[in-house]
Amino acid sequence: MSAPLRLVPVENSANRRAFIDFPKRLHHADPNWIAPLDRDVQALLRPGKHPFHAIGSIHPLLALRGTEVVGRIARIENPAHQRHCGEDAAFFGFFECENDPDVARTLMDAVAASSSGHAILRGPYSPSTNYECGVLIGGDVGRPRLMMPHNPPWYGALLEGCGLRKAMDLIAFQFLPMQLDQTRWQRVSKLIQKREQVTVRPFDMKHFKRELRLIQELYHDAWSANWGFVPMAPCELKHMASELRPILRADLGAFVMKDGHEVGFHLALPDYNEILQHLKGKLWPFGLLRLLLSKKRLKHTRLMILGISKQYQHRGLDAVLYADVAKRSAEVGIESCEASWVLETNNLMCNALERGGGRAYRTYRLYEKPL
Repeated sequence: MSAPLRLVPVENSANRRAFIDFPKRLHHADPNWIAPLDRDVQALLRPGKHPFHAIGSIHPLLALRGTEVVGRIARIENPAHQRHCGEDAAFFGFFECENDPDVARTLMDAVAASSSGHAILRGPYSPSTNYECGVLIGGDVGRPRLMMPHNPPWYGALLEGCGLRKAMDLIAFQFLPMQLDQTRWQRVSKLIQKREQVTVRPFDMKHFKRELRLIQELYHDAWSANWGFVPMAPCELKHMASELRPILRADLGAFVMKDGHEVGFHLALPDYNEILQHLKGKLWPFGLLRLLLSKKRLKHTRLMILGISKQYQHRGLDAVLYADVAKRSAEVGIESCEASWVLETNNLMCNALERGGGRAYRTYRLYEKPL
């Protein structure tokens, strides 16, 4: 007879280490799973170590059978969602589980019970839409792009067995820049630039703080009406920028300018998962050096974010940005670019990406259930 399940809150260093190490053991035979950096997960789990705790809270749990960890989850409170979306929702994230419905149900029941004051439970968010979120439910097999999730095929069935249902699908598109019709893209871009009297300028890393402020302003303006959008607090954006600055490439991002003002932008990052795959979550002693030295040689990217100020949307400026992404990618020898993620209901962007040569090749799902 198997030992009974028990839940343990993560409140000390030993439990935090078990929380971090469990996915490594669970996915050790999956060649496409990428261990996140231990230090990043440690920071997210500890109040005072990550800026998310200044605006919300994370309450992690371990499921044990005897002394062996068989699952994990975290209940997440995000008041910024309530304020921005006007929705009384609780969230779950950091979900990892053996292919055992009893374990999944025990974890989810515990989170639901502790979230009973809310109207709905939704996830996985780790810990919000501004970070890794969703469950991979279908598409091409392969390594995930930077800051995108990867999981075994049974996760969706486990969550549905707990009474959760689809809330929203997130679509990832793949581009092969060297195969795109660059002549057509640039012709269309020039026509729109002339019609709208706009130009394109690259990122200026010498004025990084200014560029960061512009990105934050445009991101919040362009995305504020999107389903599930939660504004990033200044402390969150500052923290993320400090983490990403060493690996950013100025030649993979740009702004659209009109009348001397930035009205749109795009930002892609080299897919460092190619390197992280070999680090096993350990940045030291040589992991950071490997990341920095690989910046120019990585041939795959993730287009993380693209947006146009509301005032200038529906005027074709997105095509100018897509053309610039294609041009820059081809010029520096990028072999593939993933644009992720896009809400399945964002027909305008989905259609534009497909017309531009993108292929919807992976689907990630967010689940929910009423409380």
